[in-house]
Amino acid sequence: MIFTKRIRYVYFLLFVSLTGAQLAFAHGEDKPGPNGGIVRMPSGFHSEVVPIDSKSFKVYLLDFYFKDPTIQNSRVDGTVEMDAKKFPIQCQPKSKYYECTIQGANGVSKGKLKLSTVRDGMTGAEMSYDLPLELHQGHETHSNAHKEGGAK
Repeated sequence: MIFTKRIRYVYFLLFVSLTGAQLAFAHGEDKPGPNGGIVRMPSGFHSEVVPIDSKSFKVYLLDFYFKDPTIQNSRVDGTVEMDAKKFPIQCQPKSKYYECTIQGANGVSKGKLKLSTVRDGMTGAEMSYDLPLELHQGHETHSNAHKEGGAK
């Protein structure tokens, strides 16, 4: 038979890798969020990271539909890993987002940002972002962004 176990395994791996990419895209991770940032889905909600400069960024905790950012009963924690060192981040709640600053580093050129988020009591999985944070280029924002006053 032409489909040996090895060939079936290769097809299975190909299917799983393509399906995983489709699921990530289905959750909006291929487009900027309503505030122009990098979107991830750590749980039943979305987090959006918007870079400010090389040491600071904003984190919006959005609902499943990319709306209703909240800081109530919420939290953002994390670290930056750079050159085999870990630097904590400090996040201060603002009106609808958290403003976070990397502590103990003069700026970040390369590394990983690892964030843990809680939105309205719902804990999300740890999310990892490549540093420096770079916004998506050439993509449209979410189609509902204009309805909520986000980027067009």
